[in-house]
Amino acid sequence: MTIENFRNFSKPDAALAGRVDLAGENKVGKCILMHALRRQFDPSLPEDVRDLGQEEFRDGVGGPGRS
Repeated sequence: MTIENFRNFSKPDAALAGRVDLAGENKVGKCILMHALRRQFDPSLPEDVRDLGQEEFRDGVGGPGRS
């Protein structure tokens, strides 16, 4: 799986296999990762929720809360 330029992720590097536990400090992207996975794999979400808007993509410009 590859997540690239989604919200605060530029291109994370993580191998996921078997059971995965997410842990980390606040505001590092745990919920964003779960949101990305749900949008990709949850068939119960309507198409308008699954479609990505321009605001979902990381532009690489730094600022408050962004890297």
